[in-house]
This record gives sequence, C-alpha cells and structure tokens, in this order.
Amino acid sequence: MLRIMKILGGLFAGLILFLILMALLLPILFDKDDLKQKLADVVMEKTNRQLSINGDLNFSVFPWLAVEVNELSLGNAPGFPEKSFASIDQARLGVRLLPLLSKRIEVGMVTLDGLALNLEIKTNGHSNWQDLISEDEDDSRIEDEEPGVFDSQGIAGLRIRGAQIDYKDAAAGAHYTLSDFFLESGALGSGEPVSLEMNMKLDDQIEGRSAAVEIKTTLSLDLEDSRFDFTDLSLQADVAAPDLPDGRQQIYFNTPELKMDLSAQTLESAFYSMKTMGLDLTGDLAASNIVDAPRYRGQIEVSDFSPREVFKKLRIEVPVTADPDVLTRARLSTNFGGDTDKLTFSNLDMRMDQSQLTGEMSVRNFDAPAVSFDLVLDRIELDRYLEPSADTDEESSAARIVDIELPVDLLEGLDVNGRFRIGTVLSAGMTFTDLQAGVRVERNRLRLHPLSAKFYGGTYDGDIRMDGSGDVPVLSIDENISGIQFAEMAADLFNGAPLSGTANGHARLSGKGRTTGEVTRNLKGDIALALIDGAWEGTNLWYEIRKALAVFKRQEAPAAPTENRTLFSRMRATATVSGGVMMTDDLVAELPFLRVTGGGSVDLADSTIDMSLMALIRSDPELQNDALTGDLAGKRLPLKITGSLDDPSVQPDFALLLKEEAKERVKEKLLEKLGLGRLLAPPAQEPEEPATDEEPAPAEEEPQSPEEELKEKIEDKLKDLFGGG
Repeated sequence: MLRIMKILGGLFAGLILFLILMALLLPILFDKDDLKQKLADVVMEKTNRQLSINGDLNFSVFPWLAVEVNELSLGNAPGFPEKSFASIDQARLGVRLLPLLSKRIEVGMVTLDGLALNLEIKTNGHSNWQDLISEDEDDSRIEDEEPGVFDSQGIAGLRIRGAQIDYKDAAAGAHYTLSDFFLESGALGSGEPVSLEMNMKLDDQIEGRSAAVEIKTTLSLDLEDSRFDFTDLSLQADVAAPDLPDGRQQIYFNTPELKMDLSAQTLESAFYSMKTMGLDLTGDLAASNIVDAPRYRGQIEVSDFSPREVFKKLRIEVPVTADPDVLTRARLSTNFGGDTDKLTFSNLDMRMDQSQLTGEMSVRNFDAPAVSFDLVLDRIELDRYLEPSADTDEESSAARIVDIELPVDLLEGLDVNGRFRIGTVLSAGMTFTDLQAGVRVERNRLRLHPLSAKFYGGTYDGDIRMDGSGDVPVLSIDENISGIQFAEMAADLFNGAPLSGTANGHARLSGKGRTTGEVTRNLKGDIALALIDGAWEGTNLWYEIRKALAVFKRQEAPAAPTENRTLFSRMRATATVSGGVMMTDDLVAELPFLRVTGGGSVDLADSTIDMSLMALIRSDPELQNDALTGDLAGKRLPLKITGSLDDPSVQPDFALLLKEEAKERVKEKLLEKLGLGRLLAPPAQEPEEPATDEEPAPAEEEPQSPEEELKEKIEDKLKDLFGGG
C-alpha cells in the first residue's frame, strides 16, 4: 500500500507540473478544442492509452496563471476492462504571475474534485499501472520530481473532495475500495507546520467490513528527504463488520508525535493511546523497513478493565461462575515485535483477579497460524471460575455425570506448541503445586505431555491425547501416581469412591466417541492401584457384617460405630477395562479382623459396582468375646458390594450363606442315615480276659479308627451328592 501511495504521489506531482505548463503555454499557443486533441495524441503516443477531456478547459493569465480541467479521464491498460483507469470531475491550479518573473513559484490552492482511480492486479501479477512507471526509474523519478515542484514558495493549500479508489488483487483474492475521500491542508512547502484534516471510508468488499476514518493533525514535512512529522495526531475510526458487537465498533487513537522517514523507511511514536471495546491502551511503537518488508516493535499496557464487560461488547457469552466476583478485574502489559509473517509477545504480565500470568508467546504464518508459548501462572483458585454446584445432594452419581462433547472442532487447522506452568492450583479442596503441561496441537491431534504435578505428598505424571483426525475422535490417557495421599484424588478418578491412604498406581485407557459419555462406554485398557494405611470413608465394613448377622441370627442390632469408616493396612488390585466396564479378580485387602479377597466389576459409565468378595475372619481375642461374631473366628464369610461408587452397599452374601448352611444340614442327615453316629461316640470299655498259658493267636490286620472310617464314608457319599463339594 505504501508503494501505491508513493506512486500516487508521483502522479499527483506530475499532474501539478502538467497544469503549470498548460497555464503558461497553452492559452498562447493553442485553441482549446485543438489542444484537447493534441493532448490526447501525445498521451496515446507515450502510454498507448486514450485521454479524454469531455468538459471545459479554461485558462486565465493575470493576476494568476490558472488552468481548470473538467471531466478528464485516462483509459485503462491493454488487456484490462474497458473502463477508465483514472478520471477527474474537476481540477484547478493557479500560479501567481509576477513572482514567476523573479523565478519564484507561488502556487495557490490546488483543488481536485471527483478523482477516481481503478487499480487492478491480475492472477498472473500484472497490474494496470505498471506500464505507466518503469521498474528501473519509478521511485527515482518520483523522488527527483517532487522537490522541483515544491522547491520555492510551495502551494497555498490542497483540497481534494469526493475521491475514490477501487483496488482489486485477483492474485491475493482481495477487493478494497476507498470512497468519500476528503483532504484539506494549509500551506505546503514553506517549511512551516501544516494543519491537515482527512476523512475517508474504507471497505473490504469480500469480507463485508468497512471503516469510516477521520484524521486531524499538524504536519511538518521535508519532501526532499521524504520525512513527515505528525504532531497532535488524532484518529477516529467507526468500524463495521458482521462479527463485531452490534455490527460496529469505534476506535480512538492519539499520539503527541509520530515520525515517518520514507528514505530511511522508519516510523516511530514514543507514546500513543487508544480506546476501543472498553479498553484503554497506551504504549510506544517503532518500525523499520516499512516500505519493502515492515518490521515493528513496541510496548503496550492495558489499564484496569473488566473481562466480563469486554465479553459483553464482543458478544461472547459471559460464563456463570461459582464466584460472581471473578473476571471483574484485569490489566495487561507486554512488549511486542514482529514482521509480515510473525508476531511475538515478550515480558507478558497479566493480572486477573488474584492471579498473575507471565511469559511469552508468538504467532507465525498468519495465513495458517502456528502458535508457540511459554506461560507461567502463579496461582489460581479454580473452583471460583467453575459453574456453581447443584443445590441438592440427592442426585445419583450417574445423573451428575455431564456428557460433554469433545472439542474436536477447536483443533481444526491449529498448530500449537507450548508449555504451561502453574505454581499452585486450588480445586475441590485439593492443592496442586508445580503443575507443568506441554501442549502440542497439529493435524487435528492434541497431546498434553509432559504432564506432571505434586499434590498430597506425592507426584502425578501423565500423557493425555485426543485424536480428531478420523471419523470418530479417540481419547487416551497414560497416567501414573506415586506416594499420593489418596483421599480426594480417588473421588475424582472413580467418580466418588471415598478412599484414603497412600497410593501408587497407573491408568492406561483409551476410548472412542464424540462425547465423554461415549468415550467412557467404549473405554478399554488396564488400571492398577495399591493403597496402604488407608480407609474407606463412609462405610464401616465390620459394622455392616455384624448388623447383617444380627438380622440373620434374629438378635438385637449392634450399636452404630462412632466412626463410619473401614480401616485397612493394605489394599491392591489390577483391572482390565473393556466396553467401559472395569473387571478385576485379584482384589486383596487387609483389614482389622478380616482378610478380603475377590473381584468383580465397576461400570464406569453408570458408576455402579458389583463385587463378590470372600472375607477370612481372623481368630482375635476381641472377636471371640463378641456375642455376634464369636463363632465366626477362622471361618470364611462371603460379601457382596453393590450400588454406586459413592454410596456402596456392603452385605454378607446371604444366598451363599444359606447354601453353606443347607450343605451342613444335609451332611448331618446323611450321617444319621448311614448310621455313622456311633462312630462319633466314645468307644466302649472292653472287659479284660484272664491270662492263660496258651500262646497268643497270630495278629490280625489292624482295623480303621472310627475317625478314619467316618471321613472315608463321608467323602464317598458327598462326592456322589455334591460333585466333590
């Protein structure tokens, strides 16, 4: 765009020189109508373009040498649409006659009404103005001509009204228009500062965006060195676009001084301020190589603002948070720099409520942005920013599961590579420290790795992936914990399992689905967990056993315990997951009075549990003195755990107990029918025989003992009845 403005400046300088020459020579040498034709012939010879002057061509000589042209147009370049390249409704220039005798040029007010330019670039890169300006001499010719025009007393002023430019770039797929252009200035070329006022409307015809711009400033210019200093520059833009709040937004920009040097290709503002969308910004800016390949750097500060109010202005839904006071106070400062392909933010410092975010980030390749970052957050109370919790606790755990759609669409076209660190995270009563997360997004795939944190005296590390490149998204996790004081973490992992203790374990799971519910129902993989010196909060297993036995034995129910928890010294299990159901057959738990083994399933989608356990009741003096359980020492007690994970039901397996009881009774009946009761009675005392002189008879085979005979017969009969049971 700067190159185009420079070309336009050269054309304008040439136009002024052309008007001066016409004012001096043409009234004397030519008839007006004949002059129009001769001018058209010269232009055709030099440019191969048609020049038309359909209006009047007027001259005056004293006291001003003046020329006025009406309805002038210049044809388009060959191969472009048959419309004017440039047209002017009216142009007027006057030069004082008497100063010319002293070789001084004093130009009066230059007026230009209804200027229209149609600039176009084809898909092959050819433009409709390149034939007018030689590539080798365009810049030098413009620079050489500018000082010659304004060398002496300059011009009294410049007024351009109703100008418009239509710019099409088929190669870039762009179409911009400038319309309603108005420019009025004070005296130019005298070396004194010039007041300047400019209005225009800019439109992006493809994107449907527009901006009405007003500019006021005082300009000091050195045309010979192409230097422009703007003092008290103010710019107001009324921007309209479909994606803006209410369809439009206003921008106010002010700077005490802006310096631009086209020869050195530099631009600098030591201080600027801007207001837009309820934000007050201040900073500084320096740019180099602004014509050929712009590079820029600067600093920006945003004073205190309310993110909630900014969300409203941007038509972004304001999140409902547990704490309504969050997202109400923020401020920002950062350095920035970049070029046409890259934008970098460094020394970033953002304060949000009670949190501070620092670090740096950059964006490369604006057509297909690649984002990198390294950010540090000192602390955050996450619960304050989450949705308020439900008022009732009567919902089932399955009802509380939120089926959230995986944000696969957000990965489309993203290229992100960065690291995020948080000093302290407070969430759900838990405190995480030294949280670190590597983030990588490419080709519709997200990976969080390395992922680590310290909490509850232990460590966590993981690798989380979401692959949205296929027809159905895939979510996978590979997580490990070590030395964790399990309490609240288990509640999160297992949807409410109130376990505590020191934990070590891993979870390697993956599932397909478009929502978290679908993924859970399709989970597969394996889980391992080991807990020591812990408890199952909310359930006193021994009390539940005693209470059930009281019902079974028709005895008075035992008193409720003072602590509703089950202590264990060790618990471990490994499980496989398939179809969203976790299966284990090697659960082992060491509890007071009990050693529990067994297995079962947990439906992770429905948060339901179905476990069959066998409790070996230890022989303990305290147990033997218990009226309910004294006869259980050394026996095995089957247990069933059902219900939900956060509200399990633990009961003896009465069906199995009754089956075992029935077996005992059948055995008793069987012994009676076999007549084996006498074998269990103490043997009768045989009378002693008198001694004789006869030699003892030879010894016969020793008969079986009653116990051995009983055992053998029972085993034979039970094998027939119970298949070895």
